[in-house]
Amino acid sequence: MRCFICNSQQNQRVTHRIAGPVKADIAALHRRRFGNEPLQVTPNSRLCFSCDIRVNRVVETQNNPAGIPMEVLVLKRGCFICGAENHDRLSLDARVKCFIKYNIFIPDRARCCENHVVDGFVQEDIENCVTIPMNVVMHGVLISEWFKKMRELLLLDKTRFNTEANFSDEDFKTLTSLTKEQFTGVFEMCHGVVVNGKRRLVRKKDLIALLIKMTKGSSDSFLKCVLNYTSRQSVSLSITAAIESLMQVFVPHNLGFDCPEVQNRERFIQQHVTDFANRLYNPNPEQRKAILYTDCTYIKIPKSSQFKDNHFRLTKNITY
Repeated sequence: MRCFICNSQQNQRVTHRIAGPVKADIAALHRRRFGNEPLQVTPNSRLCFSCDIRVNRVVETQNNPAGIPMEVLVLKRGCFICGAENHDRLSLDARVKCFIKYNIFIPDRARCCENHVVDGFVQEDIENCVTIPMNVVMHGVLISEWFKKMRELLLLDKTRFNTEANFSDEDFKTLTSLTKEQFTGVFEMCHGVVVNGKRRLVRKKDLIALLIKMTKGSSDSFLKCVLNYTSRQSVSLSITAAIESLMQVFVPHNLGFDCPEVQNRERFIQQHVTDFANRLYNPNPEQRKAILYTDCTYIKIPKSSQFKDNHFRLTKNITY
């Protein structure tokens, strides 16, 4: 026989009848949640062992005053997403994050493959899993653990931009255009500076704000909201301090004709002239040369009124 809810083939001796209208209504709802076409419960309708336990648990908890209505994940024998056997018990951290992001409660006995969890977040595959409406009864210690973990995540969200460690490598590079290693190297060159007559320390958060502003063109008001600064003025002061700090050490050592990278011609060619640039601008690419690109600004010049553009752009590509 086939289970009325999950439609799996079962031996009749291990199936259970659907007794009573309450269980019949719950079974009909669960069948729809499993993606099967609606059917009327009949005296011949049977449930497999797992579905019968699930329906009975819903019946037991639906009138419990301590129950919390939630969308509860239906577990599988192995990984609850793909059913594989190479799985581990899902951490409380991942379960709480899943509840916050997807509004899905995952029971504590849930197991999941490592490839479905990235940085503590269960990936979008969980949205294709089956969930059922059910009252969840949580007691003392479990409630305390959930509130503690949710508080930690809330505080982490407010302080997320304080360090690059709170981001994945890909996300951090998307925000700042730097890898975490490159960011650490730049931050090591940032020292305290004097801004408006007061000495200010440059925090990682301030450097992150500057990099986001440079790469994304975000306004100070936007950065205030996202990075949790107290005011727009504090964003401006922090970015100014970061700029002044970079101008003291980072810029002289990395930019301009006096920096060590440019003074050592061979090292400059090795580290800063790409193969593409060498083939494109060097008439003898087998003999690598230092290549300088000068992209001048727009210069206003008199033109005939027949021309719509009143600017002229000078661009030179120089090799030496």
